[in-house]
Amino acid sequence: MACIEGIGSRFPKQLSARSPKLRIYEGLFLLNEGIDRVVALLRTMGEFPFADKDSVQCAVVEIEEVRCDMNADFTEHLADSERFDEGH
Repeated sequence: MACIEGIGSRFPKQLSARSPKLRIYEGLFLLNEGIDRVVALLRTMGEFPFADKDSVQCAVVEIEEVRCDMNADFTEHLADSERFDEGH
């Protein structure tokens, strides 16, 4: 029997223990999905007549920088872990 775990998670979960690696991949997916939503919202708000388009664009750039930093940090760690696991 599968259930849904986590806030807003659409991933089915078996009731048995989950892999820590799976949680990291899922977390990265959810992070990127959330950032996509925030960026889309900011771009929509940037279309308002009174919006400071430069400010909105700066916010988008800063958010994308955070995304890149987090993705790089986690995927570097994951790559090391995957290579270690591959050797076993």
